[in-house]
Amino acid sequence: MTSNLQNRGVFSSPGTFSSEHLPLYCELAGIIESNPRFLIDRVYYPGYVVMFVAEGKFFAEQFDILHRMQAGDVMLMDLHEKHRYGSDPDDPCRLLWFHFTGRTAREIFSLVHDAAGPLLHVEDHWLPDRLEEIVTTYREGGTSRFYTTSILAYEVLIRMIQISDTGDRTLSDPRAEELVKTVTRYIETHMDSAIALKELAGAVNLSIYHFSRYFKACTGTSPMAYVLLKKIEKARYELLYSSKSIGQIAASLGFSDQSHLWRTFRQITGMSPGMLRKRST
Repeated sequence: MTSNLQNRGVFSSPGTFSSEHLPLYCELAGIIESNPRFLIDRVYYPGYVVMFVAEGKFFAEQFDILHRMQAGDVMLMDLHEKHRYGSDPDDPCRLLWFHFTGRTAREIFSLVHDAAGPLLHVEDHWLPDRLEEIVTTYREGGTSRFYTTSILAYEVLIRMIQISDTGDRTLSDPRAEELVKTVTRYIETHMDSAIALKELAGAVNLSIYHFSRYFKACTGTSPMAYVLLKKIEKARYELLYSSKSIGQIAASLGFSDQSHLWRTFRQITGMSPGMLRKRST
């Protein structure tokens, strides 16, 4: 199996040593060279992947969200969930990639995904150079390669967080606007209830884990914070343009009682519901 992987430009490390001694390690790494037929379509794989498009075009699809990628884009993906990705047949890509796993892999994945989202665009050569180094290190062999590639993987993941912190982030998600619209419609039609996170995730057919991260990547805020913002927006309208009491407004918006609305309204707007109503008269 190893020689077959190497013929495809893929280099793997023995799992026993790495899993016993390294909290996070590269399981596989490789380069796809302009193969118009390259396609991965799987229900499950035990790990995570970082993929960088050096040339050409590429696509990645997960949770019915299609990402179209071009040179300079880097994708982070959880392979435990159903996924599909491949080269554009009309403009096949040169792709640098590595799989990582280990005891701390999920924690590190969540940290990077929360900060950077699933897709970034990079302008410099630092990140692709590190990916090339991971592949080269595996190709050359030697006992130190397990430690070296583990360190390089950490460096790449940390660099992705740094890129997002400097604002050099591009979320190329064609369904982001549709996802937010669907969630907004659900909130607007269920204003009178205490909306749960699992309901919102179900409305867009995602797991709670991935919905929370995708939604924050799309909007910059958490789903439940967004629910409160929409409810307070509605409460503000009712206070200004209706004769409903604050208690009636609280009940119509799914708050447990009037004081719950009062606290939330003041926290978000900086004033109490009563103050807003007095100012409008």
